[in-house]
Amino acid sequence: MTISSFEPGAALPPTYTSPLSAPAEAADGAQSIDLLRIVALFVREWRTGLLAAVIVFFLAAVLVLRMPKQYEASAVILPKDQAAAGNSLTALFTGARPNSNSVSLLLSRTLRNDVVRRADLMKSFHAASQEGARGRLAGMTKITPSGDTIIILVRDSDAAQATRIANTYVDALRSLQETMATSQSDVQRHFFELQIEHEKAALAQAELSLEKMQEGSGIVQMDTQTQIGLGAIAGTRAQITNLQVRLAALLQSATEENPEVKTLRSQIAQLESQERSLEGGATGSRAGVAAPAGRMPGVNLEYTRRARDVKYHETLVNSLTSHFEDLRLGAGALGDTFDVLDRAVIPEAPTWPPRRLFLLLALAAALFTGLLAIALRLLARRVWTDPVQRAYLSEIRQGVARRR
Repeated sequence: MTISSFEPGAALPPTYTSPLSAPAEAADGAQSIDLLRIVALFVREWRTGLLAAVIVFFLAAVLVLRMPKQYEASAVILPKDQAAAGNSLTALFTGARPNSNSVSLLLSRTLRNDVVRRADLMKSFHAASQEGARGRLAGMTKITPSGDTIIILVRDSDAAQATRIANTYVDALRSLQETMATSQSDVQRHFFELQIEHEKAALAQAELSLEKMQEGSGIVQMDTQTQIGLGAIAGTRAQITNLQVRLAALLQSATEENPEVKTLRSQIAQLESQERSLEGGATGSRAGVAAPAGRMPGVNLEYTRRARDVKYHETLVNSLTSHFEDLRLGAGALGDTFDVLDRAVIPEAPTWPPRRLFLLLALAAALFTGLLAIALRLLARRVWTDPVQRAYLSEIRQGVARRR
């Protein structure tokens, strides 16, 4: 007898065998599943499947439709490139601020506490503690680096509040960076002030050392005085040579007792004494008097060293002072590390939940639940109508009872 000869709800004939309760002999003889019989059994239980699918879809639809709407407000900022500061001494402190630094500040506890305070979120969230408000704020905020920009995305059921929180993030970030820049500027100014005072003291010491050296050696203008000293020696030697030539010519016609010969010899002796004094005698201490030729290298080297020390400390003081003035004048720009490309505006339409997608998923889940309900009903019927399956079920019950 075929399945199509039965009326729905009619009692099965004594000779009818359910497809799911076929005798073991038939199961041994048939190695394939009769899909047509399975489809017929599912069709016969369509009311059970439809009821289960309707219930599941109804419950899921109610849940989806009751989901609160969520609005997303976003603000976009562009961190500035401060790599140009690397060419100055202030680069030791300032340096460039990549996106990661701004993201770290946006995710910091200090900034979020400031956002909670500025936006009065303790009251809006009905939070019992600041930590609870900060945790809820973190759950509704997403900070995303995108290329050279940073997107601050806030999701909330209140569109106006989401917009206000996103813009508060921007204001709090600027305030935090200005505070950090002020503290940083104070540290830098203190550093430069100490260095300038130190170099000024070193410059004063170098100038005092040069002054003492000049007083002791008489060197005021080293190059000029050296030329004058060497010129004086050359002039003295020239005079000695002239007098010696005159003396030699005179001795050809006169004796040593000649008054003119004695005068020439006296003049030559005086000039030779003067030459020895210029070449290696006691150094003069009067300002502008050249050092003896024998001591000129040492005196000139000592003068050059001390003058170089003065020039070095003077240059360093000027450089530090210039950087200090640049820092003082540019202190206000240290906190300006980003530009606001887009401030958040109130969104016109909700972005969550995607109700259409959820309803389609609910429909698919409902259909699957209906088919599962039909399969379970057929399985239960087979267990209750097949003696072998009932025997298995009885054994299971007895085993569970013995374990208890």
